[in-house]
Amino acid sequence: MLAKILDIGLDPPDSKKIFYQPIVFNSSAKNSFFLELFSRTMWLLSRTRREMKVSTIEDYPKLMRALKKQVKMVLNKRPLNFKELTTDMTNLNFDAVLKKWQVSSNNLQFIQFIPSIGRPSWLRSSRSTSLVDLRS
Repeated sequence: MLAKILDIGLDPPDSKKIFYQPIVFNSSAKNSFFLELFSRTMWLLSRTRREMKVSTIEDYPKLMRALKKQVKMVLNKRPLNFKELTTDMTNLNFDAVLKKWQVSSNNLQFIQFIPSIGRPSWLRSSRSTSLVDLRS
């Protein structure tokens, strides 16, 4: 999951998509970035599992989606060091991810609703004919 998020093992991204992480360059050889991120992600997995009250194997795909979203949200803040990374992960809980999903769900429903409203050209033509009628 972390390799997919960080695009590890893939071709370099095009110039429009840059996922730069300053923490990579601020880590030492003693504290490997990937190892530190992995250990903090495992801690976040444990905490999120408790918050979601996951008890069956069917709930684990949902848990992994939530964890992936949490890691992306933390990395989008571009922490400069491991202390900031840990603080951001501590402050982020499952409720924040749930709110983000609800907002994106509402936006998706709105986007799907727009085509059923009617086309702007139809509205313009109906308004222009009514304006012509008023002028006469």
